[in-house]
Amino acid sequence: MEHFPDGNYAECLVKFEGGSIKNPFVHLDPLTNDDGGHGMLFKSRDGLCLTFHRPNTSGSEHPVFIPVKDEGGTIALA
Repeated sequence: MEHFPDGNYAECLVKFEGGSIKNPFVHLDPLTNDDGGHGMLFKSRDGLCLTFHRPNTSGSEHPVFIPVKDEGGTIALA
């Protein structure tokens, strides 16, 4: 998995072998690759949300909030 698809920052999930954070991991397909980074998940009154900054240009960044859904072992854009 390329970490910077099309030269942009991407928000990716990883999967740990054996389900343990102590094991090696692989990158899964990006949730989004529109030049945003440093993502975090949080719960709001409306459900689960992904937030990150975009674009990856110093001084031009702004927060982005995208609803996501818990799919039992992974998340997906809502």
